[in-house]
Amino acid sequence: MGMGVHGTTYRATLDGGDPVLVIKRLRDVHLPDREFRDRVVALGALRHDNLPALRAYFYSKEEKLLVYDFVGAGSLSSLLHGNGAEGRARLDFTARARIALAAARGVAFIHRGGAKSSHGSIKSSNVVVNGTRDGAYVADYGLAQLMGAAALPKRGTGYRAPEVTDARAVSHKADVYSFGVVVLELLTGRAPTYALPDDGGAGGVDLARWVRSVVQEEWTSEVFDSVIGNEPRVEEEMMRLLQLGMECTEQHPDRRPSMDGVEARIERIVEDASRRADFSSTDGSRSGDLQWL
Repeated sequence: MGMGVHGTTYRATLDGGDPVLVIKRLRDVHLPDREFRDRVVALGALRHDNLPALRAYFYSKEEKLLVYDFVGAGSLSSLLHGNGAEGRARLDFTARARIALAAARGVAFIHRGGAKSSHGSIKSSNVVVNGTRDGAYVADYGLAQLMGAAALPKRGTGYRAPEVTDARAVSHKADVYSFGVVVLELLTGRAPTYALPDDGGAGGVDLARWVRSVVQEEWTSEVFDSVIGNEPRVEEEMMRLLQLGMECTEQHPDRRPSMDGVEARIERIVEDASRRADFSSTDGSRSGDLQWL
C-alpha cells in the first residue's frame, strides 16, 4: 500500500477475499523485546471509531510487524493530490470538513491519554478516508515512539512543528501544528510543501507560511481549492475553518489550541455547513417545481 519513514504497509486478504487486514512492517526498531511489547500493548488498548484497531503484533530479531483492521478507501493525500480530478471533484467543502472532524476526534482521543500520549506523525497520508468520503481514520498513531533512533525525517515534509527536534518526543502542541497543516491542505488542495512553477523543482513553499502571506495581502479567496472556492452558502464556514488552521499552525506552541478545542470548533462548523446545505437543497427543490399558468 505504501512506504514511509516508519516502514512498509501491506494489504492482506484471507483466502483471496476482500482486504481485511493491514500489516505494517517496521524498520529501524531497536527497542528491547520487553519495552517494544509494553508500548505495543498500550497502543493496542486504544479503541476509537476514528482509529484503525491494532489487532496483533510480531516481534523477532529480524522482523517487527503490526497488524491492523483494514479500513477506508484510500488516503486523504491520494484523494487530494493523486493523478486525475475524479477524487478531487467529489470532495466538496462539507465532505472535507467532516473528514477534518473525524481526524480531529481520533487525535483528541489519543491526547486524552495523558501528556505522553501523542500521535507523532500526523499527515494527509496517515488520514484514511472512508468509502463514502465523509469520514476518516487516523493511522500510524504512536509509531514514532517505537523507533530506536532520534533521527528526524527530511525537513521538507512541511508537517513538522518548528520546535520538534526528536521524532520520538512529539508534544500535543506539535500534533496540533501537524493537524493544522492537514486542515490547510484540505482547504487549499495544495501539498504541505509545493514547488513553484518557475523554481525548476529546486525548492518549495511552506503551506502554512504561504496561506498567511495570502491572507495578509487580503487575497483570501485565492487560498481555497478551486473545487470548493465557489460553493454557495458555506463561505462563512470555510473562513472559520481557515482561521482554525492558521491558529493550529502558529509558530509559538502556547498560541495553538488544544485538540479538544479543535474538535469542538470543527463540529460546530460541520453542523452549520450541513444545515446550510440542507436548506439550499430544500430551497432549490421548491424553486424547481412546475409553475402552472
